[in-house]
Amino acid sequence: MMAKIIQFPSRKQLTKRQEKEMLERHLGLVEDDLRVAMEQLDEMNEEIIQLTIEYTSILQRLKDMLLIED
Repeated sequence: MMAKIIQFPSRKQLTKRQEKEMLERHLGLVEDDLRVAMEQLDEMNEEIIQLTIEYTSILQRLKDMLLIED
C-alpha cells in the first residue's frame, strides 16, 4: 500500500485561491450595499406615494375653489 501524497498548492493556485477569497469578500460588500440601496429606494417610493397623495389633494382643493368662484 502506497502512502497518500499531499500536494501543496503552487503559487499560481495560491494566487487564484487568494483572488477567489478577495472576490467573495467583495461580493459580500456589494450585496450589503445593494441591500441598503434597495431599502432606501423603498423608503423613497413610500415618500413619493405620500407626496403624490398630498399633491393630488391640494390640486383638487384648488380646482374646487376655482369652480366655486365662477
